[in-house]
Amino acid sequence: MKTKAPAIPPQWAWHRRALLRAGHELTGESGEHVRAVRAGNECGGTDSIEVASSEAEHDTLFAEIRHEHAELAEIEAALARLRLGTYGVCELTGAPIEPARLRALPWTRYSAIAAAKLEREHTAVRRLG
Repeated sequence: MKTKAPAIPPQWAWHRRALLRAGHELTGESGEHVRAVRAGNECGGTDSIEVASSEAEHDTLFAEIRHEHAELAEIEAALARLRLGTYGVCELTGAPIEPARLRALPWTRYSAIAAAKLEREHTAVRRLG
């Protein structure tokens, strides 16, 4: 017997659509990048310049694929928060996330204040390292 999916509150309908659309677009882009990597592997270069150029292109494509997969994970996590009823609540402070921030970054986990604090801490750690 199928269990009924929990209803998403109407206030989050736009956000759910935006998340699904972004996930679909990222999946398509990632697929294109994977196909480009595979195509590049099939035709090897003959001189060192071609080989170096191909390796640099592959490195860029792999970085884009990793970034797309990380974004897809964030989108999936946001969709899970919608289902759980915790969407729109900052994971650091427990305060509501600003509506404008959710419109700009529907997958965000943090309010603007919490995100700025995390960025400052991350920057400080990088300086020490």
